[in-house]
Amino acid sequence: DSGNIGSFVLYIGAGADEAPPEISTVTLNKSRIVARDFVEGSLRVYASGANPFILSEVAVVAEVAYPRGPDGEVSLKRLPCFFWESPSRSPAEGEFRFRFAPPIEGVYGVRVAAVTAAGQTRGDAIPLRVDAPVSAGFVRVRRGERQLRLDNGDVFLPVGATFSAKTTTQNAEPLRVFFRELARAGGNAARTQQMIAVERARAGRFDADAADMLDQVLRAAQAREIYLILTVEQAAAISQNSARHPYFREMNGPLAATPEFFRNVAVKKFFQNRLTYLAARYGAFRSLLAWELMDTIDDCWPTLKNDPDDRCLSVNEADLCRRARRDAQEWADEMALSLRGMDQHRHLICVSTGADLEVDAERPRSDRL
Repeated sequence: DSGNIGSFVLYIGAGADEAPPEISTVTLNKSRIVARDFVEGSLRVYASGANPFILSEVAVVAEVAYPRGPDGEVSLKRLPCFFWESPSRSPAEGEFRFRFAPPIEGVYGVRVAAVTAAGQTRGDAIPLRVDAPVSAGFVRVRRGERQLRLDNGDVFLPVGATFSAKTTTQNAEPLRVFFRELARAGGNAARTQQMIAVERARAGRFDADAADMLDQVLRAAQAREIYLILTVEQAAAISQNSARHPYFREMNGPLAATPEFFRNVAVKKFFQNRLTYLAARYGAFRSLLAWELMDTIDDCWPTLKNDPDDRCLSVNEADLCRRARRDAQEWADEMALSLRGMDQHRHLICVSTGADLEVDAERPRSDRL
């Protein structure tokens, strides 16, 4: 094709599908950083035609060996890699990347392993030198405490505003201005009202331009010491705008109706795959305060807003209401557990609701969102 000149890989010989994956040498964008900032590594993986966005087809994991502790032990952390595609403004070949924010100073060892059904391959370890931190670090929760703290021990009280990410899909400058003004006013936190949908054209495929824009948003927030609550899914997207949602049949997805979102096994796998991608790509930003699994989860469909103890409801309606709440709760628990396993930087995880929690405060947990 004379109008689309580029490079390609030609395989000659035995069928590639029978061979274990091959990986290139890992390259770090920095050989020396300060603790609590993140380093980005990149490599090429040749995995016999496996889908790079599906963890079950090709799992690429960065293994990070921590500095030797006082007891002489060396702890190991494994981080999922993500498949990076270039945004349309600067075309380039795709590759696997990982991001890691070392918590303490010292010398770390980094290597990457790739696993497919045909076998596994591990690369050589390379060193990473980390100096003492200069930032306050990530927002943490400590057992037995009711307030948030930063890595340096300071209490963190979030003060800020909600912003619409919809305006940032083409230009991040409005967000930079917003964060600058928020910081000048004494704010330190913000929440996305409308997510930047990284998965929108097809289920299981991530949009390179949207993903790059979210990178810019988090970098801009980190430059101003603003901590963000990022929305992963919106109730309105699966209730009012399902015709444009990649999980629904209108977009060749598996869902026919909104209530199936919390029950469908295929959709749960798609969503967990999205969580893995988000955790791998954005989890190393200390400007990330928390993941919000879903915005106003009770807006998915009217049944979730009903009170199962309302005597005006019929027996069937009350049972349906309890089933809907149980489905939503089980979904949130399952997705949070999946995200906790993938996010090695241990960010907070939450959902939001428009329900009046004071009214339901005395009810058993199983009857509440």
